[in-house]
Amino acid sequence: MTPTLTAQQIGFFAKNGFLELEEVFTSAEWNTLISALSAHPSGRDLWRNIPSLQSLLLSRKLSGLLSSLSDEPSLRLACDHLFPADFSLARPAQLKDFLCIQGLSIAFFLSLAPLSKPEKTAPLGLLPFPAKPGNLLFLKPQLLLQWPPAAAPLYLVTYALPSAVYIHNPNDPAALFLKQFGYGYGDRLRTNTHPLLNLF
Repeated sequence: MTPTLTAQQIGFFAKNGFLELEEVFTSAEWNTLISALSAHPSGRDLWRNIPSLQSLLLSRKLSGLLSSLSDEPSLRLACDHLFPADFSLARPAQLKDFLCIQGLSIAFFLSLAPLSKPEKTAPLGLLPFPAKPGNLLFLKPQLLLQWPPAAAPLYLVTYALPSAVYIHNPNDPAALFLKQFGYGYGDRLRTNTHPLLNLF
């Protein structure tokens, strides 16, 4: 079943740049996701080798939510990344500051285990930690993030515009990952490596 967002939720996301949703996944879907990710301490594009995870990230359920929040007719699955608990940002930053794919449209975070939300250390920046496991924290990529070390791994999934490009970004923990698929810096993402979701 595809969750339906209210006008208030869509308006909140448009105004504030983030929205946390509860119970997006069924217990079976959540167990599938946890099983898929639990074997990996960290890593980029885990969906490429885990068919059940790929199906979930390209599902009609997530497409429906992306359609409500992004206003785009189509998006690419840009990348996912499982960040270990000790990952942190030295200062508030946008997703483009630590990812090598530019042209992101929307993203979400989820935590794999309960964590106590760290305190903010600066006035700016959203803490990218959902309130509890299973919640999805959607955000616009332009939003500043403040990311101190957390007590549990965080899983990030990003979706990009069809025209998104791969660039050199030494701050990306997997900056060279797309080289194995024949990408050079400045190349546009291709559908055979980054599937398109048609949202309308």
